[in-house]
Amino acid sequence: MEPRRIKTSSVNSNLSRSKLLG
Repeated sequence: MEPRRIKTSSVNSNLSRSKLLG
């Protein structure tokens, strides 16, 4: 697993949360 992939996953999760909150 590349660190970049993990970072992207984290960002995606954050965006999903923002969408749900929005």
